[in-house]
Amino acid sequence: MKKNLRNRNSVNFQNHVLPADCIELTEAELFLVNGGQQVSDSNAAVAGAQVGDTITRENGQTITLNQGDIDYAKAQIGGNGSGEENSSVPEENGASDKEATKIPVYGGTGRTSGMSLNGYPEYDYESINTAEKMPDGIYYLENGKYIATVGQNPEDIYTMHGTQSVYVCNKTDFDNMTAAVVGEASVQNILEEANAIADVIMNCSKYAKVSTTSILEEGKIYGWNEDSRNRAKKEMYKNADKGILNARAAIIDAYIGTVDSSKGAYFWEGSVYLNPKSSYYSTNNWYVKSGWGTTPGTESGIINYLETTRLGGTIFLKNNPEYRGASYP
Repeated sequence: MKKNLRNRNSVNFQNHVLPADCIELTEAELFLVNGGQQVSDSNAAVAGAQVGDTITRENGQTITLNQGDIDYAKAQIGGNGSGEENSSVPEENGASDKEATKIPVYGGTGRTSGMSLNGYPEYDYESINTAEKMPDGIYYLENGKYIATVGQNPEDIYTMHGTQSVYVCNKTDFDNMTAAVVGEASVQNILEEANAIADVIMNCSKYAKVSTTSILEEGKIYGWNEDSRNRAKKEMYKNADKGILNARAAIIDAYIGTVDSSKGAYFWEGSVYLNPKSSYYSTNNWYVKSGWGTTPGTESGIINYLETTRLGGTIFLKNNPEYRGASYP
């Protein structure tokens, strides 16, 4: 399955202000600027550097500075280094208009390789105060990190590509898929596994031409339950739960990405339920009875489902066209 990038309500951002949520370059870091001597004030050293200069951490990591790094360091030594979070986490009844105008985004001075100074690969953060130009919505980075809410009780989810907002889906589908993915993924929190689960839901949605929420409601998915829905709701504006971060990243990828991590699957099952040596194995399991992979079904005597891939603790499956037709359902 190939998914096309959807860029509804694309917005270009200008009038950038300096970031407030980057990791400050502190004295303890002791950077070496362009291979020179260690400095006691890292921010001052970076602020006085030029674009293209390099710094080397004590751990040997070398980083080439860009303008965003230099501007940030200048802000810190200029009295704007409080380190207070510049994103607004709305209260239960929604963020105020003033709060909603504080929006951190990423990519304005984006690196294309290596680690950025704030610890995130590929992109640096910038903050802007032009939220009135942005579509109302809840904003997440592509890695699943919550960054901001714009508007009162928004109903849409957005991510960022550089300095452009990109529509993902409506909030109902996003919330339900988050709960389903985190409820079904194994506790090892493997992103690739979460990606594939989200892609299966998307595959089914596209085939049936219904919403992803409809697929979840009709599919009797064990992990999509009250506990997982409450977990997703509780963590909606937080970034501490690795499973939730993976689920959100997987959903964003399922909607706007180009790779189907499930390799064309329309079903999944926990590997422990299909392993005869596992205490969770049962001859009453649907796939055991129907036949899957290379194992004929205990009741059917044929193989009704083909394995597409296995990731984490999950096996992904599709119909065997020889017996069940080429596609879902």
